[in-house]
Amino acid sequence: PDGGVDVHRETAVNRAHAQIFARAKGGYQPVIPENLQAVDLVPEQPGFIVTVDEFFTPEECRRIRDVMDQVGLNPATEADKNPRKNEAYLDRESLTFRDDVLERVLMERLSAIAPKVEGRSFVGFLPRWRYYIYRKGQKFGQHVDVSTKGSGSGEETEYTLL
Repeated sequence: PDGGVDVHRETAVNRAHAQIFARAKGGYQPVIPENLQAVDLVPEQPGFIVTVDEFFTPEECRRIRDVMDQVGLNPATEADKNPRKNEAYLDRESLTFRDDVLERVLMERLSAIAPKVEGRSFVGFLPRWRYYIYRKGQKFGQHVDVSTKGSGSGEETEYTLL
């Protein structure tokens, strides 16, 4: 929906994330905020909707938003705004990118707190990330997220991380 990966903007995002999450002179060092806790919003369906308050610090959030503003996001396409049968209306700005630093940060923070669901554990992510911004009046119509096949044998997504 967002036109794929833009290499120039992806490079800018990668550099910015390396700076945001760098904690030592030698470069990236893992920093896991204290008291991270996964909370089931629907206790009778463990793992169905899980929240984690303060997953990113307020400073990290501000700096990530600054990155989005600096690199710019893609507007919704006409196809997004005129969905075919069984597709959802989509009006938002977005950018798709790959980022090893962001993936490392998310892996470190989530691996310790992600709930096991039906005996399965969190093992990783697909290598594509997306920034989304919904401005006043924009929306994403009712939809169901579907699984995506990974690159390895038997790999498939099971959850959406927002």
